[in-house]
Amino acid sequence: MHTNYCPCCSNLLLQHIRRSEIYWFCRSCRQEMPVFMGKNSSVLAGAILDKIPQQTHNKKHLSTRQSVTGWIAG
Repeated sequence: MHTNYCPCCSNLLLQHIRRSEIYWFCRSCRQEMPVFMGKNSSVLAGAILDKIPQQTHNKKHLSTRQSVTGWIAG
């Protein structure tokens, strides 16, 4: 198993799944880190994504949400 470390603090990253997307999370920095798919990407990521059902019932709710910059700047 491949271990990933935070580029900011070098602590271990935790793998998370949200809306059929995989990302890494650093508990120390409390930041999300994207998964870069390349030659050495995890086969596990593809296997997990294949098992996640595609949810379409939340599209209306997602399309009406404001962006973070919209409510901060406004």
